[in-house]
Amino acid sequence: MSLVPKSAEFHLSRSTYYLIARLLLVALAAALIIALPLMAWARVVGLLCLCVAASWFIVDYRFQRPERLLLLDGATDRWRLLSAAGPHARLTQEAAAVELQLAPNQFVTRHLVIVYFRTEQGKSIVRVLPSDSLSPQEHRLLRRLLIDRSSNRPI
Repeated sequence: MSLVPKSAEFHLSRSTYYLIARLLLVALAAALIIALPLMAWARVVGLLCLCVAASWFIVDYRFQRPERLLLLDGATDRWRLLSAAGPHARLTQEAAAVELQLAPNQFVTRHLVIVYFRTEQGKSIVRVLPSDSLSPQEHRLLRRLLIDRSSNRPI
């Protein structure tokens, strides 16, 4: 018997940990470009590309909208992702809903959960959820749901 509920709601917010990890990756790539014996113009072009990537990460972080992830039915792994409407959406459209099916494999650790979904059209949707993107209770519940699901799945 499982102590995990059959339906749940998760409020996803933007993650500072995820932004820091992406910016550290850019910094590592910049250090590599500086350390390599490249021509000056190649270094400049490489560093400019990394500056564009870093600024894109920051803009993406600042304009990221909150989402809600709903577990509709734990037995059939039916989920729904509700995204807040963008700035150009009509006022009547408050949120965009996507029906999802949980993929077979998930990545679950204490501080990081990576959830893989498939839409009805077959498109993949991945959500990287560090511990600061959810409340501690929601992060723990999501981990328990995914671990319970994988332990109850037939081999």
